[in-house]
Amino acid sequence: GFVGIIPALRLLSEEGGPTIDFSIMKLLAWCLALGFFGVFMAPPLRRQTILREKLPFPSGTATAEIIRQLHGIEAKEKK
Repeated sequence: GFVGIIPALRLLSEEGGPTIDFSIMKLLAWCLALGFFGVFMAPPLRRQTILREKLPFPSGTATAEIIRQLHGIEAKEKK
């Protein structure tokens, strides 16, 4: 997600855009911060959105819809 923008920012600066240069320490700090938030924020968000609010897991729902479309299953046949 947010780590993938770093090479894109470097490419922008090479194509005549504003110079964007990050030190190794800044990149390491950014990546560690993102990893920390990913590890420690995902379980509470999952607990709230999927378990308590019973929201469908988006990738599973999207995969099921793609399979339905590929096999030509109509909406009325789903239920």
